[in-house]
Amino acid sequence: MAKADIEAGRLLERFDITEPKVDPMNLAEELGVLVVQQKLDGDVSGMLLRRGEEKVIGVNEDHAEVRQRFTVAHELGHLILHRGGR
Repeated sequence: MAKADIEAGRLLERFDITEPKVDPMNLAEELGVLVVQQKLDGDVSGMLLRRGEEKVIGVNEDHAEVRQRFTVAHELGHLILHRGGR
């Protein structure tokens, strides 16, 4: 099993999520990550910023809501899989 799959399972277990629909915005909040909609270039969906204990995910405000949800989930993946700050 891939590391991403294992970590996703751990996250779902940690928050007692046993069936769909998973809301990445709520997961971000539970993890102490601020999600900010902002103006970004059209080809940029989002970004993750870490500064000490502060964690922020920026998402492109012009993208569809479903794309923003995917972007938050994607950036949470980076946060969890690359704990060293990358």
